[in-house]
Amino acid sequence: MMLECHSTTFIKMKNIYILYLLCVSLSVLGQSGGSSNNPNYTIKLNLELSTESSDFAPRFADAGNIGMVFTSSRNSSDLNLTSLFYTERKDNKWQKPLSIVDSDKKNGIGIITMDYSRNVILFTKCPLKYWHDSGYVCNIYYSFLEGDMIGEAIPLNIPIDLKNIESEVNLGHPYFSNEKDVLFFATNLPGGYGGKDIWFSIYERTSDTWGKPQNAGAKINTSGDELYPMVHSDGSLYFTSSGHDGFGGWDIYKSEMEGELSWGDAQNLGKPINSKSDDFGIVFNGNSLTGYFASNRKKGLGSDDIYEFSVDGGLNQYQSTQNDSIVTSFEAMLAVFNKDECNDNTVSLKIIDSRIYPNPNSGQFILELTSNKKAKLKIRIHNNLGQVLMTEDISVTEETFKREYSFDNASKGIYYVQILYGCDIVSIDKMILE
Repeated sequence: MMLECHSTTFIKMKNIYILYLLCVSLSVLGQSGGSSNNPNYTIKLNLELSTESSDFAPRFADAGNIGMVFTSSRNSSDLNLTSLFYTERKDNKWQKPLSIVDSDKKNGIGIITMDYSRNVILFTKCPLKYWHDSGYVCNIYYSFLEGDMIGEAIPLNIPIDLKNIESEVNLGHPYFSNEKDVLFFATNLPGGYGGKDIWFSIYERTSDTWGKPQNAGAKINTSGDELYPMVHSDGSLYFTSSGHDGFGGWDIYKSEMEGELSWGDAQNLGKPINSKSDDFGIVFNGNSLTGYFASNRKKGLGSDDIYEFSVDGGLNQYQSTQNDSIVTSFEAMLAVFNKDECNDNTVSLKIIDSRIYPNPNSGQFILELTSNKKAKLKIRIHNNLGQVLMTEDISVTEETFKREYSFDNASKGIYYVQILYGCDIVSIDKMILE
């Protein structure tokens, strides 16, 4: 995924789960290569999204495809120390990308996907030491967006039995299909075909649980590595592979849907999408055959760049059904992630103690907290899948607070209580209801 001049440590990175978009050269008319069923693409290096740093893994951040979140190392001297950036399309131009995650010197963060109906954001997080040492594991995390608040990053609870697994298991590159309620991801779980495979888990809304991971099959996966899954609206599964026959390095492939969660033979997208360099992380603009991918081709701006593609040359004609409410929501999210845009002085408030526990007599929840001063706070309780059970504004008038809450149909499991002050999450506690 990286340039040939990069160190072995960085080359190792493309075998795991932080996303990197790769650089494409100048605009090129579609050329032959790959499956004969592929359209003739036009591609162009996107100068609004790419820098001399690594820029990759673009994903649309709303149902109308007006906002985009991508991964970049532009704020760090370490190419492994990646973060998330957000931009919006206005007047056929992507606006200046803004960081939506505070600087994290310990973790590389990348690849975002969303469950729009629950306002849940899923992404990959890898400890930085993973790239320089062993014994650290990449995983899929989730957070949820409610109004102008963003939740704490919590590991996604995909049921995996690790008892008889001796080696480390990494999960990453999530892509949630909102039409099917299926989460696709890449992992080195045992039972695959070698290296890292594409797997998926079905979300059951009635029970609010994730199903046992299933391998996408031998037509998708190989003895090499398969990463960056995404599903087009026509049901086709797109992914990146080093194991199928290609042009060299990483190539992007398409597998057409043959049945429910079943796909046909992998088809190489051909030139100019693929090249002798690494090409990966494709995403489409809605139902169209226009979109973006990444490449580390030599005529780009940096190690990995973002390219746009089209089948008719209309690269600058961007159409969207985006509504204003979603844009407003993400503008609010930017303000939350960028703490310097917050007006509240959150530094002086400290939660000395907080806990949430069940009332054995009534089956309800009791929340207690003590702070170092009087303050107006926001209390939010959600389960381990990001479903919000309760949100309430409270005033701590005597530096102590205790209240009993009741939730309909509360079931056994893990619950979290967040205490927010201004733009900051100042406390988060976990409660297990048995």
